Amino acid sequence: MPRVRDALKLLDPQGWEIIENAFEAYPTTGYICNILRLFIPRHTIKKYKYTYVTDVDFLMFRQNPTHWEYYAKIMKANGQPYAAFRSAIRRPRRLHIAPTGWRGIHTRIVCGTLMLHSKAWAKVTKQAIYEYRYRFKRGAPDGTDRHRPGSYREQDEVVLYRIVNRCGLPTPRRKWHFTGGNRFNNKYRDVHVGDFKFVRRSRSKRKLRPLLSYSNIKNFKRLEKDPKWQEIIKIACEEHGIRESMRRLRRWVRGR
Repeated sequence: MPRVRDALKLLDPQGWEIIENAFEAYPTTGYICNILRLFIPRHTIKKYKYTYVTDVDFLMFRQNPTHWEYYAKIMKANGQPYAAFRSAIRRPRRLHIAPTGWRGIHTRIVCGTLMLHSKAWAKVTKQAIYEYRYRFKRGAPDGTDRHRPGSYREQDEVVLYRIVNRCGLPTPRRKWHFTGGNRFNNKYRDVHVGDFKFVRRSRSKRKLRPLLSYSNIKNFKRLEKDPKWQEIIKIACEEHGIRESMRRLRRWVRGR
C-alpha cells in the first residue's frame, strides 16, 4: 500500500527489512492474514536467534528487561522453543464454532505476543506447519474441524494451539499464563491500538484496565510528543479505522 510505504520512509532505514508477497499462493479470505504470520518460511526466521510475532497495530516500547530478555527467560525456565500465554476461554461466545467455549480442540494461545527460539521452533514444527500450509493454500480445513482458513477472527490462536499440540509441546493451561505457570507481565503487551477498534470494548474499564499498564500509558504520552511519530500517525490516520481507534485510545489515556 502506498500509504504504508510513505510511513516507512520516515523510519531509520538501518536494521530492518520488508519482505513482500510472501503469501501470494494463499486465498485472501476473511482473517487468513492473521494465520499466515505463523507460516513465515523457515529460512527467513532461522537467520535470527529469536522471532517475535505480533500485530501490526502494537506500539512497542523499550522495556527493562527488554522483550528479548523477558521471553528468553520464560523459554529457558520452561524448556520450550516458544513463549506464549493462553488466551480467553469463555468469550467471545461462538456457539457455531466452539459450543463449549475455547477449550479442547478450540483452545486458544495468543499470537500477538508470541516469541520463538527461531531454529528450535522451525525444527520441531516443520512437519505440522508444512501440513497446514498445504491445506490452507487450497482453502481447505485443517482436518480437526470443518472451518475453512480465515473463517473466524480467533482462528489464528486456535491454529497456534493445534500446531503446538501436534508437535507434542506442552500448552498453557491457565488464561494469561505460560506453559510453566508463569503469569504474563502485561507491560510487555505495550499498547495495542486494536483494543480500541470496537466502540463497546473501548469504553469498558473492566476489560481495558488489565491490558494497559500505567507505565505504558506514560510511554504512549511521551511517544505522542515525538515529531517523527506525529508524521507517521498522521499518514496512518488517513485510514478511517485507524483514525477512529486512535481517537478512542487518546480519549482513554486522557481519562487515566
